[in-house]
Amino acid sequence: MALLTEALTETEFIERMYLVIQALRQGDLSPRIRPWGDPLCDRVGQAMNETLAHLSGVIAEVNRVQNEVGHMGQLGPQTHVPNADGEWKVMLGQVNRLAANLTNQIRNFDQVLRAVERGEGGQRATVPCHGEIRQLRDTINRLAAKLNESGAGATATA
Repeated sequence: MALLTEALTETEFIERMYLVIQALRQGDLSPRIRPWGDPLCDRVGQAMNETLAHLSGVIAEVNRVQNEVGHMGQLGPQTHVPNADGEWKVMLGQVNRLAANLTNQIRNFDQVLRAVERGEGGQRATVPCHGEIRQLRDTINRLAAKLNESGAGATATA
């Protein structure tokens, strides 16, 4: 009889784990495994709970940086997740590089545009960039050059 009860308890535990994994697959990180009373089941449940908590922290940090940069227009935020290892650390590093690159590009463009505003059209945006951001950089540089040329021409005729 004890073997039947033990098998049933392990089956129930596996069913509970399955439900938590299904929730995770659907993006729900809220379910947790309660202590089961079996040392192995408890260790497995604790590992799952810690994984869910860690994943929640990673997602919260990525969402925070996305909100600060994408919606609030703040430059320079970085993700900070203690004990991030493996692919989590790689992904967070990529998010941080994305935010840092965007910050550097926008600050460089701002520096050039402020110089143009002050009448110092000789400055150029030099930050490395690609695609549409490179097109924006090139447009800023052409504008600065044209304003510099027209300013020099106006000075020569004056």
